[in-house]
Amino acid sequence: MSNFAIEIFLLLSIGLTVLGIRICVRLETSYGRKLALDDYFTALAVPLYLVEIALAHAARSHLGGLANHGMSDAERARLGASSEEHKLRVLGSQIYLAGWVVHVSLLWTLKAAMCSFCSRLARNLGACRKPIYAGFAFLYVTWIATFLSIMLSCRPLSRSWQISPDPGNSCQPAVAEIDLLVTTVLDELTNAYPLCIMVLMLPHMRLSLLKKLELTAVSMCGALVMAAGILRCVLAMTSSSTGIEQAERWAVREVFAAIVTINIPIIYPFIVGGLRLLRNRTCPKDISGLPRPNPPFFPNDGVIWVTNEVGIEIRERQGSVIRREDAHECVSRRRTLQRSDILTVTSAQGERCP
Repeated sequence: MSNFAIEIFLLLSIGLTVLGIRICVRLETSYGRKLALDDYFTALAVPLYLVEIALAHAARSHLGGLANHGMSDAERARLGASSEEHKLRVLGSQIYLAGWVVHVSLLWTLKAAMCSFCSRLARNLGACRKPIYAGFAFLYVTWIATFLSIMLSCRPLSRSWQISPDPGNSCQPAVAEIDLLVTTVLDELTNAYPLCIMVLMLPHMRLSLLKKLELTAVSMCGALVMAAGILRCVLAMTSSSTGIEQAERWAVREVFAAIVTINIPIIYPFIVGGLRLLRNRTCPKDISGLPRPNPPFFPNDGVIWVTNEVGIEIRERQGSVIRREDAHECVSRRRTLQRSDILTVTSAQGERCP
């Protein structure tokens, strides 16, 4: 297996794990009933992610990166339409074109999930919701513009996998400059917009300073996504075989970074809270006055702020609640053992067991 295949499948496994944990956390915290819009966008991202990795693996590992680019006019003229290389190059061009559509759709789906997440954060912030609604419209318009750029930059569409004569740069999906420039510019703008919204919302949110700093640091990971998108564009425009392969790597890395960045605000408090619970699990002797929690694992304590849906502050409360649950279990176990000892003693004395 090539290094490219190893890398993309490693990133795929980590990305699917992150998506799976995020979906499980949301199902648990929402009791599986009141899922938000970002949950559905995240679920939609899973099949798109699988398709993109499959296309990238097919284009590079099975076809060797062959397409209708990187050929001289003489090479195109010598390549017969019935030859095996001609068929591979046609198929490779079609895969690159499909990869563009899936890649853009996946990125914009993740951006929509980010905007939906910001909408849940700002549900009690009034005026902060208007920029978010504008963000949804901005995402829709830019996705349509990017999609049309990919599909209409080469007409008729069949020229996108034409080998001879040379169809021109705009009809070579792997290195089409118009597709690279339009996608990169709109991608960077739509990456920056949700991050700016989240940073502007933080001063108005009822969170501790530490939580705000943590959320800001996590949000700034979006800079990695923006850097990966720019690198992909620059490398692909070199038109060399090595540059195009590196561009494909950075396209996969960009998607992976976007998945982690968008889902980490959900799963980060869960992971930190879980580690805290493992560290602080105790069995106190006195639990008088401690209320019993209600199932499921993440109890609904009546808080209607961000905590129940987003999971930012509920972890601190979970620590005490779960310890109370453990305390009740420990005391119940002790009482059972004590009762068992009494039954054993009374039976040995020939008395009737209660």
